[in-house]
Amino acid sequence: MLATETDRTDRGVLGVTPTRWRPDMLAVVAHDLRQPVSAVLMAAEFAEELLGDCSTGEMLQRQLALVQRCARETLRIAEDLLTMGQVEAGALRLRRAPVDVRALLEDVRALVSPHARAKSIHIGVGGPPALPHAYADRDRLLQVLGNLCGNAIKYTPKGGRVCAVAEATDDAIRISITDNGPGVRAGELGRLFDEYWQGDGIAAHAGVGLGLAIARWLVEAHGGRIAAETVDGGGLCVAFTLPVARGENALAPNA
Repeated sequence: MLATETDRTDRGVLGVTPTRWRPDMLAVVAHDLRQPVSAVLMAAEFAEELLGDCSTGEMLQRQLALVQRCARETLRIAEDLLTMGQVEAGALRLRRAPVDVRALLEDVRALVSPHARAKSIHIGVGGPPALPHAYADRDRLLQVLGNLCGNAIKYTPKGGRVCAVAEATDDAIRISITDNGPGVRAGELGRLFDEYWQGDGIAAHAGVGLGLAIARWLVEAHGGRIAAETVDGGGLCVAFTLPVARGENALAPNA
């Protein structure tokens, strides 16, 4: 039987005090939610019209793929908002257990693949065959990786690449997400994980600005660290650490 642990993580543990909701932020959130939901509605209505024409199978498939992408984006936004509310209330709980990180990366690739295919972006996953398990909340870790990979795909140009790699260090599991997008200016790296922050020149990708902040809160709640750096030749690498499952909480490394 796997050992599990439920943690109550408050602001003192996280070391952050998220900004309270402001009226202007509610308008931004409403706008962000309306866009994907409206696209879902239009795509579904169009798909319904196409059902009567057997010669439009390929077009129908594209519309249904759009429905799925928009629905996933809506769920992601909702999940981020719920997490933020839990952090503000000091009610964030972690259910820790040994996590097979390599298998989790494959799950993340499957999760973000529809979004990546829409931009012809290649998603790579890597790591050594014998990787220790992390001691983490699997669902929260999936949320972190989903936010980081989703952000990388958002800013990577069509035909680009995003790579997720896991490796073991002396006392932790390190996971990095690297893309070949435009990157971030050195002077802005320090603000990358601030809630609501949006860098210059990204109006076309406007959003709530919570995804990376939530990734930081969740990583730090696990006792890990997260940082970003620019990549030579263009792009961004975001890497974070997680504790290794040890003792009675450990499992054998991946076969």
